Amino acid sequence: MNRPLLVETKDHAFPNDFKRYESVHIMRTPTLCILLHGFVLAVQPLISSAGDLKEWPLRNGDFSTFWVTGTPDERFLETGDAVTYEKYLARCRPADWLPETISGAHRFGKAEAERPQPDLPYHVFALLNRPSAAVIETREPGRAAYVQHVDLMRGNYRLSVEATGTTGAKAQIGFVTPNGDGSCEPIPVDPSWTSMHLDVTAPGGTVEIKIYADASAGHTVRFRNAQLDIQSLASSTVPFEDGQPLAGIILPEEPTLAEGFAGYELQRYIFHMTGTVPGMQGRDATFEGRWIRLGRAAGTAIR
Repeated sequence: MNRPLLVETKDHAFPNDFKRYESVHIMRTPTLCILLHGFVLAVQPLISSAGDLKEWPLRNGDFSTFWVTGTPDERFLETGDAVTYEKYLARCRPADWLPETISGAHRFGKAEAERPQPDLPYHVFALLNRPSAAVIETREPGRAAYVQHVDLMRGNYRLSVEATGTTGAKAQIGFVTPNGDGSCEPIPVDPSWTSMHLDVTAPGGTVEIKIYADASAGHTVRFRNAQLDIQSLASSTVPFEDGQPLAGIILPEEPTLAEGFAGYELQRYIFHMTGTVPGMQGRDATFEGRWIRLGRAAGTAIR
């Protein structure tokens, strides 16, 4: 049984006036085996609790973790007290997403999740510590956004997010790179959830992911299920000292989230070590040489 715990994490990359709290789920996850010419590595990545939503390379795309602005009582999460909860509710924002006011005046917040089922006694902050939505409430007409800085390998990606809100407001997603900006057309929102997506090419390095709200005073826009899918990466062979290069990586035909995350992390680490990205078979360009098989693709024999 998964039990959510409330944990404070300190990271100097966060703004000084924020504290971050996130949900850690105790769960049994299968250990992955990586087989590479006699070496076996065990990999057990962090798995999102939000179903099949990928939590990489975009972080907190399900808006399940939060920051608290200002300086809260150091024990406010421990109490589970409803009065304390209401006191800090307006000061909670989605972790890893920075608020940006472009024009007008806005309030940024994190929506409460649905009550856990069955409705048993639970810590009051569980309503904020589970997947929900990022909220932008407009107080003076204008434009605002949530922004996340992401380090990406060179390649093609698809950015997607769902939006809802009061009729008359608009939502939009954008992608900012050193080579230029890209965005989808603004879409009108209404009380139902609408999907948006944007296909982009990343030159490699840090980019900005933006989800925008354009609205008049009194309007609200909400976002959920933000995801950045890799369509293809700019891959090449990875040289080995013995002269036989690494040709690429093989995943199972239908990889689990754990196997997909392991493949992404392996590509990322090899890139940071060598400056080259081994291709993922079936998605990226691959070459002649030795292969790394991950998870169920490894089978039980050493190849």
